[in-house]
Amino acid sequence: MAVTLADAAQAYGSSKTEQNLTRLFMMLSPLLEEMPMRKISGRVYRYAEEVTLPSVGWRPVYGSWTESSGAVVQKSENLFILGGEVKIDPFIVETDDGADFENRAV
Repeated sequence: MAVTLADAAQAYGSSKTEQNLTRLFMMLSPLLEEMPMRKISGRVYRYAEEVTLPSVGWRPVYGSWTESSGAVVQKSENLFILGGEVKIDPFIVETDDGADFENRAV
């Protein structure tokens, strides 16, 4: 089931920081706010791709339809983490209460 980014932040955000980061992404990109998101467990995303679509056709009165079917292929994508390390000085962590996180990040 697909959910919006705001729904995902409340449902899957395990910490206040994750929820704040999700809100920040939504503020910076309205498109991300409207795109459906889904939680993927594991390191592989599997999906079905329609290779051939069924055809359409006309039928005569009191006639029958001509059979047509499409072809579906199962595909998968390996998932990877993109990004790098973020190092924060311990002094900043100890002295900053994080109250103005949203105002500073923008």
